[in-house]
Amino acid sequence: MVVQWRGVGVVWLGVILLAAARPAGAQDQSAVASVTAVRSVAGAMERGSEQGVRASRVDEAPRIDGVLDEEVWGRAERATGFVQQRPNSGEPSTEETDVRVLLDDRAVYVGARLRDRTPEDIVMRLARRDESVVADWFYVYLDSYHDRRTAFGFGVSAAGAQRDLRISDDDRRDVGWDAVWESSVSRDAEGWSVELRIPLSQLRFNDSGDARWGVNFQRDIARRNETSFWAPIEQGTDQFVSRFSELDGVGELRPSRRIEVLPHTVARLTRAPGDAANPFYSANATHRSVGANVLVGLGSSLTLSAAINPDFGQVEADPATVNLTAFETFQQERRPFFVEGSDIFTLSFPFWPPFFYSRRIGRSPQGFGSPDAAFQDRPSATTILGAVKLSGKTDDGWSIGALNALTGSEWSRWIDERGVLGQSLVEPRTVYSVGRVAREMRDGASGVGVMVTS
Repeated sequence: MVVQWRGVGVVWLGVILLAAARPAGAQDQSAVASVTAVRSVAGAMERGSEQGVRASRVDEAPRIDGVLDEEVWGRAERATGFVQQRPNSGEPSTEETDVRVLLDDRAVYVGARLRDRTPEDIVMRLARRDESVVADWFYVYLDSYHDRRTAFGFGVSAAGAQRDLRISDDDRRDVGWDAVWESSVSRDAEGWSVELRIPLSQLRFNDSGDARWGVNFQRDIARRNETSFWAPIEQGTDQFVSRFSELDGVGELRPSRRIEVLPHTVARLTRAPGDAANPFYSANATHRSVGANVLVGLGSSLTLSAAINPDFGQVEADPATVNLTAFETFQQERRPFFVEGSDIFTLSFPFWPPFFYSRRIGRSPQGFGSPDAAFQDRPSATTILGAVKLSGKTDDGWSIGALNALTGSEWSRWIDERGVLGQSLVEPRTVYSVGRVAREMRDGASGVGVMVTS
């Protein structure tokens, strides 16, 4: 069991100890520099808190074509005045940007006009989804729980490439999360424009009547290595979501009733060369399975998801790695069942691995079979028979997560040089369980949590 606490008082304690350890002649200059830095940070936070933008309700959704030519865009309130994070932290952005937000009962719509005095220099580079490439980008971040700790991010490049991510613990990013959303871009003599449609079904929020979400917008100008934000984010800070401004006008939104049933059937044929003397070799190896994934929204706060004999064949393969150390290789989680609500189960400390590593569920069998085997048929992965997970955040700031998964026994068949046929257990049937409860306090500045794993 692990108990976690966080707060901001430790930072001030470190500053006091550092100042006390300096020589007497340097303390005055150090104190002046510290006060100046604190004033700079406080000033930026004050500017961010003063900002706010109201989302306009619409009866007819705009067409997502990258051109902000509908009348509803013209009536919407604009967010302007972007501030650089780099290279010149705190300075105004070198190019003008204005962002507008619309919403209806099904989705949030974001339109951005990114002006550029030299549009021919806009870097448009194609990329796969979620790939980070050097290009001009626009991002929108939504703290839909308004807890100042978690957020959803959606990014579009000038070439139309998409990135989406989830943010937890203020600045912990997970690009393995994938949502279903729509975007389009266009380019003209004054720069480029982007439109996004983000369905409410892809967001998680409470229906407590709170009329505000946290929000921020980001623009990257590749040729200048410039990143700017609407709500200022200083360079080098480890705070992100807590610096967001506010999106008004969302109090009447209600989470959509989420019921998803995704049955699947898989048939696989493998043709590969092999040793004809191997009794386990087949020129045509077949495999078939049937299963389903189920996702149900329990009220506005909790999501129940279940997987029966899941198949993750559609998930992209892990990159090839060579590990010459004695430590385990940690791969990013991309399987949809485990990605849903994964921020709630995230608990780690600096320079420590995470306390819950979901990739061990369904891992490669750890046994070696028979050391004297002439031929061996060893499974490459452990079968997940079923799993169920409950995750979400309540209106009063409690984060709740519970996961239980069952993996089947895996056996390796072998035959020795004498022709004796046998089998060995390489992975036992296993139940994996994890529970997590956390409570946010002081508007997300502090929190306490407990995690139990088995």
